Amino acid sequence: MYLKPRQIFEKFLVEEKRTRLDEYGNSRVEFVTNAELFGLISTVEPHEVEKWHGLKHTVTHKIVQHLGAARAQIGDKLIKADKIFFVEAVDDISGLGQFFVYFVSERSDAK
Repeated sequence: MYLKPRQIFEKFLVEEKRTRLDEYGNSRVEFVTNAELFGLISTVEPHEVEKWHGLKHTVTHKIVQHLGAARAQIGDKLIKADKIFFVEAVDDISGLGQFFVYFVSERSDAK
């Protein structure tokens, strides 16, 4: 991945997905803000879209985090201003914990 002009690290809030049982015994999903990360966002390339589509994932963007442990897991939400992204996959591309790539899908219908 190469940096493009005006591409800077941006702040994303991480909302962890939690499941709980309500008073009737039904499971409910809640999202709790528990961290933030700084990363670069870019659209995925056509060959990556096909790869993830074949694995039954709709991926629209990738976010690259530099340094630190992965702060989001599959199913979590990443929020940047008025945009919401759901994490579909996490990849440690360096193998050393230096860079993490979050493959995400942007959702405009979620809150």
